[in-house]
Amino acid sequence: MERHRHPTGAQSERDGMTKPRDWPYKAANARDRAAEELQRALRELSPVVTQDIALDEVERLRRQATALLGIQAALRHLEAAGACTLPD
Repeated sequence: MERHRHPTGAQSERDGMTKPRDWPYKAANARDRAAEELQRALRELSPVVTQDIALDEVERLRRQATALLGIQAALRHLEAAGACTLPD
């Protein structure tokens, strides 16, 4: 992953103004969106794992697929904020 020589917010050579620091705000947004996706995945998988309620095969597969998509979305949000992950 290529890093910039000057962090965001470094002095701009053209106008002498400091660039706004948007990194913390983007990272916080990505963190929050990832947490929401993971919470959704947890809600979907909990009944499957704990067997609190009887689920037919179709409902079990639907819950697993929804949880998987939520986990993948959470990873994309974190990667967009700079998290380095290894491809499978």
